[in-house]
Amino acid sequence: MNELPDIIIGSGPTGVSAAFGRLAKGKSVVMLDAGQLLETQKTELRDRLGANSPTDWPKGDLDVYKAGQFEAPAGAIRKFGSDYAVEEPQSVFAEDYKWLGLRSSRAQGGLSQVWGASVLPSAASDISDWPINSTDLEPHYKAVSEFMPISGRSDAIGTVYPAFDMSDKTPLPFTPQAAELIRRVDLKDGQIGEASIGAARNAVSSGCVQCGLCLHGCPYGHIWTASDTLETLHRDPCFTYRANAIVVGLSEHKDSVSISFSTGETVEGRRVFVA
Repeated sequence: MNELPDIIIGSGPTGVSAAFGRLAKGKSVVMLDAGQLLETQKTELRDRLGANSPTDWPKGDLDVYKAGQFEAPAGAIRKFGSDYAVEEPQSVFAEDYKWLGLRSSRAQGGLSQVWGASVLPSAASDISDWPINSTDLEPHYKAVSEFMPISGRSDAIGTVYPAFDMSDKTPLPFTPQAAELIRRVDLKDGQIGEASIGAARNAVSSGCVQCGLCLHGCPYGHIWTASDTLETLHRDPCFTYRANAIVVGLSEHKDSVSISFSTGETVEGRRVFVA
């Protein structure tokens, strides 16, 4: 009898990280994902901008692209002019949700399609009361950095976050204000008082053209999302991806776990990672 697969629910950063980890252990992996995609019309607009330099963008396209964010309801987070990546809490949570500040996503790549790209490991002092420490986590941070582009530079902040080796990285271009601040900090060996200060570590490729559309959705795809990494996972014969799989139930058995979908279908696995 073949061994049951490991099941991962969700395709966000945690989901793809878990998938790489289990595949590295020689396990077969099934990723269950709602997998919603950006609407076709908005995809075409994004790709039209991304195919040209900012100086060649038609003003009409740019205005439409930015309007989505400017016209979003109060508190909404909108990228690429679409609400596809963020679910309203009442559509996700079964009980009283009004006290929650939480938002969830059914997009392929999860909330990495929406939120910023800052990537910093936990500082040792921040997790001093955890059952694991920063030394335990260091190899896993390094494993993540192998599939995620990271921009930054070697500087004083590296002593606080040693898990990310920045010796071969390139920082994003600094704004004039940031460049002057960094210059002054560097003159003090990266220290101001007891604080170490340095460049942000971001999950962004180094090809940034400074188009100014980060908050609207990078049309060039330079800001990493977990959906980018799915392409690599698909090349592994032990990886299976199932879209339109909205999980509504889970039941544990002696040697397996059953997952039920909104369609009534079920799938069985050896272990389940809720990502």
